[in-house]
Amino acid sequence: MKLLIALLCSSVLLLGACGTSNSNLDDGTKISDNEVQDDVEGNENPTTEQGESGSDSSDQASTEVPMDQWDFTYNPEEIKEFELNIELLTNEEWDYDFDREDQEAEIEHENGSDTKKSGREAFQEIEALLAAIQIDHERSINEMIDELVDYLALNREDLEKIDLALETYSGEELGFKYHTAKGNQSNVVNELDLDIEFLSGEEWAYEYELNDQDFSIEYSDQNDLHGEDAKAEMEGILSEVTIDLDQSLGTLAGDFLTAIDRDFSELKEWSFEVEFEDQMKLAVKFDRY
Repeated sequence: MKLLIALLCSSVLLLGACGTSNSNLDDGTKISDNEVQDDVEGNENPTTEQGESGSDSSDQASTEVPMDQWDFTYNPEEIKEFELNIELLTNEEWDYDFDREDQEAEIEHENGSDTKKSGREAFQEIEALLAAIQIDHERSINEMIDELVDYLALNREDLEKIDLALETYSGEELGFKYHTAKGNQSNVVNELDLDIEFLSGEEWAYEYELNDQDFSIEYSDQNDLHGEDAKAEMEGILSEVTIDLDQSLGTLAGDFLTAIDRDFSELKEWSFEVEFEDQMKLAVKFDRY
């Protein structure tokens, strides 16, 4: 299904190398990084996203990072924190919580009765999961979802919700959320919340609520828009950006930034959540620092 949406997705993840230290697990045992990784191989897949580094504002040049210097390598050992929640239409639910720095982990499975794992067992199981997947700005949302459900031996057709978030040692945060449609599919955007922060210090906030006819755009250094003016601006962006779950985050980000006449190199932080008329939801978060 082709969905029209104003979507800002980052194509940038900078993973800085940082070591971890030994610590006590919550089961009272002590575990080292080497021991945890004995049976887990890291998967490093460097990718480079290039584009124009120019900016409309010359006073932003000193804070911009040229696109050809942006390099993302997914390294499971550099993931500091990881959270994953999956809900199925069969009323089953999985929760994964992982903190490498504190060396704490917990897995909970609800299927009529609760099953919980913690300590060394959960830590190693999530380490194996992280080594088997790849969260990448050049991969499609569908690919990443399929990879997760396949690894966990779940049926994609049973998927109701998936919510993933991770933080690296260098401070980047990345996450996405997807809720499947209820009933007949629709490409009509009902609600959109979007927040953007640029390296220049500018902050833009978009709110779009079609049912309530409530629309606003707030700019930290420009005149705000409300009502019909804000609606026209956002629907103009929606008309220029096509989202398909088979597209990559980087491609979607490029299309959206082109629509608002901004460049990748200006971006610091963003988050958005969109809900369609059919109640399908898609949310994405990125923070460079």
